[in-house]
Amino acid sequence: MSKIEEYRSELVRIQDITILDTVDLVERANNCDKETKVGRGDAFWLYKSANQTLAIAARIEQLLEARNKTQPITTTEDEEKQKEAEAQKLLLSVKKELTKRKGKTKQDGKEA
Repeated sequence: MSKIEEYRSELVRIQDITILDTVDLVERANNCDKETKVGRGDAFWLYKSANQTLAIAARIEQLLEARNKTQPITTTEDEEKQKEAEAQKLLLSVKKELTKRKGKTKQDGKEA
């Protein structure tokens, strides 16, 4: 296995870890007590961390795609803002799905 292939497989592994960490952070933020100031603060920082880890996964994806196309990565500020907005949108959709799932388990009387 060449060095490039090793680096590529390591990047894919790191990307998988960041995606799993994002889901974990969103779940933890969703479980915070939003009725208290501390709980809301904790949730905010957890969501912010989840957004950053998701941004890392997106950057790795860009790097892998660029490497496959053998083109340098060039992003403008507008493209970066667009990618961040897409990541935020994805994060919110994950948050809504987790909230929906949590609501279903509460209705069933079961704990997640």
